[in-house]
Amino acid sequence: MKTRNFANLFGLLPTLHASGATAAALPGVPDHLPESFTMEAEGSVEFLESAGDGEGEGGSTVPKFSMIAYRGGKMRPAGWGGDVVLDLAGTKIAKGKRPALLNHDAKNPVGHFDDGGIQNTGKVIKAAGVLSVESDDQRKIIQSSRDGFPWKSSIGAAPDWSKVEYIEAGDSRHVNGKVQRGPFIYVGAALVHEVSFVTIAGDDTSSAAVKANRSREGSNTMNFEQWLEAAGWDIETLTAKQHKSLRAAYQAEMQASGNGSGSETDTEPTNTGGNLNAGGQANQEDGQDELSPADQLRAEGAAEVERQGRLRGLFAQAQLGDDRRTELHAQAVRENWNADKVELEILRASRADVNNGGQFAIHSVNKNLTAGAMVASLSQSLGVPEEIAARGVSEKDMNTANQAANRNLTLHALMDIVILQANGYGFTGNRKSTEFIRAAANADRMLCADGFSSLNASGNTTISLTGVLGNVANKSLIAAFESVETVYQMLCRRSTHSDFKSHTRLRLDINGGYQKVGPDGQLKHSKMSEASYSNKLETFGTMLTLTRQDMINDDLDAFNQIVTQLGIMAGTVMEEEFWKLVLADPNSFFSAGNKNLTEGTDYALSIDGLTKGEAAFSDRVKSDGTPILISPKYLVTGSTLKTTARELYDETKVNVSTTANKAQFASNPHAGNYTPVSSSYMNNTAIRDRAGKAISGQSTTKWMLLADPRVRAAFVVASLNGNDKPTIESDESAFNTLGMQWRGFHDFGFGNEEPEAVMQFTGVA
Repeated sequence: MKTRNFANLFGLLPTLHASGATAAALPGVPDHLPESFTMEAEGSVEFLESAGDGEGEGGSTVPKFSMIAYRGGKMRPAGWGGDVVLDLAGTKIAKGKRPALLNHDAKNPVGHFDDGGIQNTGKVIKAAGVLSVESDDQRKIIQSSRDGFPWKSSIGAAPDWSKVEYIEAGDSRHVNGKVQRGPFIYVGAALVHEVSFVTIAGDDTSSAAVKANRSREGSNTMNFEQWLEAAGWDIETLTAKQHKSLRAAYQAEMQASGNGSGSETDTEPTNTGGNLNAGGQANQEDGQDELSPADQLRAEGAAEVERQGRLRGLFAQAQLGDDRRTELHAQAVRENWNADKVELEILRASRADVNNGGQFAIHSVNKNLTAGAMVASLSQSLGVPEEIAARGVSEKDMNTANQAANRNLTLHALMDIVILQANGYGFTGNRKSTEFIRAAANADRMLCADGFSSLNASGNTTISLTGVLGNVANKSLIAAFESVETVYQMLCRRSTHSDFKSHTRLRLDINGGYQKVGPDGQLKHSKMSEASYSNKLETFGTMLTLTRQDMINDDLDAFNQIVTQLGIMAGTVMEEEFWKLVLADPNSFFSAGNKNLTEGTDYALSIDGLTKGEAAFSDRVKSDGTPILISPKYLVTGSTLKTTARELYDETKVNVSTTANKAQFASNPHAGNYTPVSSSYMNNTAIRDRAGKAISGQSTTKWMLLADPRVRAAFVVASLNGNDKPTIESDESAFNTLGMQWRGFHDFGFGNEEPEAVMQFTGVA
């Protein structure tokens, strides 16, 4: 049997009822799931206005009532997206007196049940209580029932989410003494904590009737309605032909058991004033076995009208193409399909192009989830650190996203919410279908047309699929981008460009500078020369796709892997571009003319070599003969010299011996002076660029001294409009039944700047 467990599935669990009742009495209920829900399984309501059973003000009686709250079969509660069966074998009743509410509203009690007043027989849940809360609602229930209003009963229950499963079409399960055929959602255990009077609930098949001065106590004979209930039939859904054949079977069984002719005149009391059935009409039960021809014709006509009304409702909700919906509807009317047959055929039609079976999802209706909270929740579920997930998201939305009930959001849940946001109603068909993707695409286009394709304010409560996923992708992208171990950020000054033109930065060198003023008081004129440094932005990017298969499979992991790789690639490309500029030196930045290139083995990295190197760095002068007055901050090496550079920074004594097993230590005057920075780009000849070419200019002996780029920068990294990280933008026009598409890109460029801020040493002659 194929089943799918729903434990820990966020976003698809109903939050239709939040009475505050605890679910702690059930083992296995995760703390982060909704505590309670409304099964809305209907049953009949009977009022027993027994005189003397309690006097109210003015001598009025306190009405009693009884209910069949759940009959053990399939129901279709709002928000669950499919049929639901509650297993009574695992269902418990909360102890103590329980409230009788109006429409599951804890603020509107109308009565109560004593301890034991709600009972689970294993086949049905029944309840007997009193309308003990005198109020307008109580009086409305009593009077409207007498006038024929069909009140329903509905249970409020807390499920054990670890025992909620989806039973696939074609499979079945024996539940509550009946074989229940899939597809349906199986709830294996729940705790019933209240029963309510409702107007419309899950199956819309049961009735409410006012019974005055009536009691069935003392009768051991099963009447026809009780016999139908025990056999698993609901009298309110029977056609006239079914009614006739089942009554005949009932009479035969009663005669065989010695309980008389099967007439119900002894067990079905006759109508006395005020007896009303669900439709508000007086009961006409007179003991006759068959309807008159005229009554039977009217009953059959009424049944057909009711059947076609239900068919219209089912087909109106079906996520099918117009032609296919019309074709199926006509066939259903022509072939006299019942509701079960219609639902089965709609399911089959909605998944005709999907070979791996259908899937129902239970809709989330959490009205407090804003777009910002959803972005934060999805981001963290994909492993984005909280610090990055919180960027651009309000504190309120982060708190909402971090609530236990709002974690681990799924792609299908997001698609469901988008459909609900755009249309005002949810998707009721198969979620492993093209129709589901089409519905989400249409809903997203509607929201994007209204300007909700991007997330600028986390308080925005309208949720666009492309907008939310695009923002999630950006956060995942940045998390991956920042995880790459790069050094260019330490060694470059940051700059921003407003366009992609080549930008030239001019530095004015003053020859002569400040001079002492002579006795005549005249100032000497200084000469100025220009030094220019150019930089230009380039765009690096790719396309990112969430495929139709990923959407059907409810799989964001494949999507996230692509985003993560894109982020890693962005960080790697930036590091590569920086080192290609430094090592290949296309602009001859390192040269004798710029006084920042020194050759010779005397400058091999060691205590002595670094001593000579720092002197060479500091002793340089400008073109006017004045000193540069810059001190180096970083000692930059390849991986082969990494240990030497670290020792020169950390150790006060350094081993200078070149003979094995004969250490010779020398004092290190450079300890703590120059922060070591290493990169394998400087020496690892196995590295290739994106075009597959070797990195030129690599060396195992080369090293550099650099000034702090915040003071004087040898290199600059520029970005477009200050955006120094890669970006993902949604492309709403590319969202169709084949998937969704985004553009991932990064605009940046590296350039040389001030020669005095760096000196390179080859370490060889």
